[in-house]
Amino acid sequence: MQHRSWLKSSLALPLFLLSPLQAAADIHKYDKDSGLFSYVTHPEIKAPRWKVNITEPDLVTPGYWFVAPFERIDQPEPGNGWIGPHIYDGNGELVWSGVSMTENWDTIDFKMSNVRGKDMMTFLVQRTGNGLIVDNSFQLRETVDVGTLGVDFNSHEFNFIEDGTKAIVLSEGRRNATKEQALGVKYEEGECVAMFDGFKVLDTKTWKPLFEWSSFDHVALNESTFLDGPIKDLCTSPWAWDFIHLNSVDRDHNGDFYVSGRHTDTIYKVSKDDGHIMWRLHGHQKDDGEWDAKGLSFSRQHNVRFRGFNGTHEIISILDNAHGQDKQHATHDFSRGLTIALKTDVEPKTAGIVQAIDHPLGHGNYAPRRGNYQLLPNGHVFMGWSEQATQSEHTEDGKLVMQATLATEWLGTYRSYKFPFVGQPAHPPRAASAAYMSEYRNTTSTVVHVSWNGATEIASWNLYKTTESGSPMIKIFSKEKTGFETAMVWEGFAAYVIVEAVDKSGNVVGRSNIAKTLEPPEDAMSAAVAEELFWLQEISGENDGWRGKDVYVPIPAERSFSVSLLIFFFGVVCSVAAFIVVWRLRAKGYLRGVKTQRYQALADEEKLGDEEVAERPYPQRHSSRGFRDSS
Repeated sequence: MQHRSWLKSSLALPLFLLSPLQAAADIHKYDKDSGLFSYVTHPEIKAPRWKVNITEPDLVTPGYWFVAPFERIDQPEPGNGWIGPHIYDGNGELVWSGVSMTENWDTIDFKMSNVRGKDMMTFLVQRTGNGLIVDNSFQLRETVDVGTLGVDFNSHEFNFIEDGTKAIVLSEGRRNATKEQALGVKYEEGECVAMFDGFKVLDTKTWKPLFEWSSFDHVALNESTFLDGPIKDLCTSPWAWDFIHLNSVDRDHNGDFYVSGRHTDTIYKVSKDDGHIMWRLHGHQKDDGEWDAKGLSFSRQHNVRFRGFNGTHEIISILDNAHGQDKQHATHDFSRGLTIALKTDVEPKTAGIVQAIDHPLGHGNYAPRRGNYQLLPNGHVFMGWSEQATQSEHTEDGKLVMQATLATEWLGTYRSYKFPFVGQPAHPPRAASAAYMSEYRNTTSTVVHVSWNGATEIASWNLYKTTESGSPMIKIFSKEKTGFETAMVWEGFAAYVIVEAVDKSGNVVGRSNIAKTLEPPEDAMSAAVAEELFWLQEISGENDGWRGKDVYVPIPAERSFSVSLLIFFFGVVCSVAAFIVVWRLRAKGYLRGVKTQRYQALADEEKLGDEEVAERPYPQRHSSRGFRDSS
């Protein structure tokens, strides 16, 4: 019952053959990328790996990363095992993958939310236009029809507010601009088609809208800074001119709304009463006298969030991307997270930077497309920088304590979050078992891989041998959990196995189904296999009274040796008896001059060298067929 390092290091390639699903899963050009995990028990999951740099271990906030990697938004077809919501621990080890739940469609805004007073996982599925609400047992609680992709669905935001009784979602509105709006950008040649984004506030009991707002009646086309090309090309684009590109909305202490317009470089304050714009922060359409901004500048920003009112100032935070993928020049040397204090009851209104979180990779590094700013309960800041899903944690004074980046350069994420989390899956752990020849002659090893997608409370695994019925269960050994999937190696053969999950207190918290071991190849047949066959026959034939009972009895270390010794002496006795019979028959003249085919073969073999005999293939082993019949 020893663990062999040589065996562990050789498991990766051959054990992919354990599942017939693996061949079906390997259809993508990135399947063999070294930046992806691969699992025997879950071949459909190919979660991205991380490069993690923890600079201040004692200062890192406990919790799990919530990330939804994707190759591109608006996928034309389902992706592969890296596309979808994922949870990782603080070292970048996978905890849960929801690729099966979302069927590999790109997922947006995956996080923990307060939904009607309960903590739930929430996210948007781009292709279906649905919002999903999932509990910590990974059961789908609700599917919310947010909109239709390409019509009115906008995937940027699924923001729960007011103790989860309401949710804010964004909407798209592709329509013709008015003649006055078109003339505002000096377009007189026909209809100007633009994307007039908006938002809705939904009641989370009925999912009916309580408040709706559209930029159509409130924001002019000439506020846009997204001017890649002539106005004619923008107004006649097949997709429509994405002139404002709303990407986040939050509510303040009075019930009014902060709205981020990425393509106008503006934060809008929208009235809860009639939807009029109370003021604009930044942008290029207002006189300089509206704000005393004290050098505040940002562009292509994301994730505006209201952080509170201190009696004199409203506090908000944003990710200042400072650079996009369009022709507009960068407005800062790198992307950064900004906390901004606003005083709006004076003229001019004042705005100043309270805190700035610099991009962890420094000068010249940007999040040109997406990202977010998360304030943790202890005051730390968790930033998502989108490209390669780069994320970082900073103390209240901005000190970097952790930075992580996906090992795959071709993947990113929209937002990255960190939350405390306890995963207790409703489904059982999954085990896969296979056997093959050990390094020791005439010994068969059993290798069991086990995982429990989503479980956070596992400390170790118990491995049992059992029968097809699951009884008795005989413990082989225990092993500490070593990641999402743990490999357990036993130098012996078990035809059927069960694995139990054990928490830090020693409590069994889950048990796998019975896993049948893939039968060993012909060259892996051994006394261990014969012993297992004998044991299975013994249980089924003579000890039916054991059925339905769990027997936690370790296998005696001497048993395998005893059985082998018994077989050896039995063979010796049979050989001696056969020799005596043949000798007496020959003495009486019955076998003189007779050579059987087997005798002739042995005689010919004596003429060959040892090396030539060794190169001959092993004959068919009947014990293998016997095992197949009995199981």
